[in-house]
Amino acid sequence: MAGEFTQIDANATGVLYALTGVEPPGPQVWTGLYRMGAGLPAGYSVVNAWTQTWLAPAKGVNGGIYIVARASPTAGFLGRLQTLVTKLNSNAKGFAYRYILWIDNPDPADGILSAQALAFSQQGSDSSSGTVSILAELKLRNIVLVIAPDTRVTSADGAALRFVQFAGKSITLSQRLFGSSQIGTVTSDAAFALADPAAPGGGFSFDMTLTTGGVRDDLATLRTGIVYSTGEAANYRKEFSTALAKETTGKTFTVSVRLNPIHPTFSSPALPSSPTTAPRPRSR
Repeated sequence: MAGEFTQIDANATGVLYALTGVEPPGPQVWTGLYRMGAGLPAGYSVVNAWTQTWLAPAKGVNGGIYIVARASPTAGFLGRLQTLVTKLNSNAKGFAYRYILWIDNPDPADGILSAQALAFSQQGSDSSSGTVSILAELKLRNIVLVIAPDTRVTSADGAALRFVQFAGKSITLSQRLFGSSQIGTVTSDAAFALADPAAPGGGFSFDMTLTTGGVRDDLATLRTGIVYSTGEAANYRKEFSTALAKETTGKTFTVSVRLNPIHPTFSSPALPSSPTTAPRPRSR
């Protein structure tokens, strides 16, 4: 069982739910659901949170919004969240989309929440799928996961969402140190673990190919972004040592990537020494 969303706070304009009942290796972050409105249920199963909370964005009322936070929220979080959602709706020219929000600090000193956001809306009348509504650029230090508008997102159970790759262009990974340099080619759909009991919550997983040597050296581009953003060259070799063994000119190989947008997104060299992506060669 993938757990359920249980009400923990409410006011006149919305309800906040927390994900409960998922044991590790499932979500090890705080995961929640926000619904706008009054008279809402006391809880949702994970499936119903996905299939029964769609609303038309043009009507100005958001459907179910998923929240992934580094820590459990404190008193006043609901109000701070509602202010953030109002800002997102304004930035989207009044369209009230559903969102996935990654919030690094749910209790900022100035009381103003910031988040990385992915907007999506229903695809026709199908309650099990939608499409990405706004270009999503999810930054992880100097690496950015880009998910294009109109990318299809589906879920069979509400516990894991699948963003569908199309022609190698719907989902891309780039290094954003100087402009934007694409890294490799994402060859699979991107699975987002929300309430999946088998995977830590809040992160994406996907397969991609990397090429070394020649005009486009993906490992060199990846190394540059990681080394610059962490400030220590040793980090790349430590985290990517298995990939380095395959660093042969002209060689193309496949890796599996796991990354979570909730991690810090700074671009200064003076950073903690832990990169946020860890590709590992797949078993062949």
